[in-house]
Amino acid sequence: MDDHQTANARQLAAAGAAWVMPQPDFTADALAARLTALLESPDALTAAAQAAHGWGMADAARRLADAVLDMIANPNHARTKEAAE
Repeated sequence: MDDHQTANARQLAAAGAAWVMPQPDFTADALAARLTALLESPDALTAAAQAAHGWGMADAARRLADAVLDMIANPNHARTKEAAE
């Protein structure tokens, strides 16, 4: 089973902004147990929300759209930037 998001989830979990549930363990019962535990712990949810806020980018959608439009308008420029990195 594809589990390519584990690295992303682990980073957020390490920051206190998420909880990791690997795909093989993701069942209806496991999810219900996790949600029940979280709903019974509002302080944990508040702390996770605060930690997650630090990972967000308020203008991420605009920045991504700008990058895509720049690559479309200047395809050679985008390749030059990639080669420089």
